[in-house]
Amino acid sequence: MRPSSAQSGSWLESARVQARVIHALVLREVNVKFARQRLGYLWAFVEPVAFIAAFALILSVGGRSLPAGMPAVPFLITGIIPFFLFRDVVTATLRGVSANKALLVYPQVTAFDVMIARFLLETATAIIVFVVLLAALMAFGTDIRIERPVEAFGWLIAMGLAGFGFGAACGALEPIFPAVERIVPAVILRPLFWISGVFFTSGMLPPDLRDVALINPLLQIIELLRSAFFHEFENQHASYLYAIFALLGALFLAALLHRALRRHILIAMHAQ
Repeated sequence: MRPSSAQSGSWLESARVQARVIHALVLREVNVKFARQRLGYLWAFVEPVAFIAAFALILSVGGRSLPAGMPAVPFLITGIIPFFLFRDVVTATLRGVSANKALLVYPQVTAFDVMIARFLLETATAIIVFVVLLAALMAFGTDIRIERPVEAFGWLIAMGLAGFGFGAACGALEPIFPAVERIVPAVILRPLFWISGVFFTSGMLPPDLRDVALINPLLQIIELLRSAFFHEFENQHASYLYAIFALLGALFLAALLHRALRRHILIAMHAQ
């Protein structure tokens, strides 16, 4: 049975309202994240540049060579920026509900709207930082030719989506279990930084250890991103299907938890 024009118009108007809500939330988040902080937009560049410079120095002093002759700084950019995107989206969405309780009293604004706005802002910021750093390297004479640009940027966005799925799932639990806000950054995000391929590839690991490390979907996404980015590097171990199903699984879990715990979240928020 085909939907009537009235129903179609209702869906369209509803979508427009939600788009306007999310747009307003993004603008609000930009003001909170950047305009009210002294370092503002500069901090978005300072932190990754500091990490990239530090680890590039470690690689240089240690005399370590990278697989297939990949240049050190672009190699680190394609690891650190995607992971920071994942981390920042997780942190932003995890705290989205508690930080915006006043807005959630409005029926047009949902917890997912707040989280989507934060995801969009963090992802856009990471893409800008990624592009600016690569442009700066090219301006200083580094030869950078991205083999498959659309795919490379697709996997960068996939890291943001993975962060959104995991962060939104944790965000559904945070109003009920406030300790989640402290546990996730300290117990999960920090160890993930060292085991997600930020400064190594799976091919650099012994076979037994590699099989265990590849359970981590973030390592697989970074491998696939680098394979699309570098002419010199071809992915031999990461699985497209595994990475995509892990990503979809995180998004499904987030949606399921928000739907199942919606009433408990509202009760917990009003009780605080």
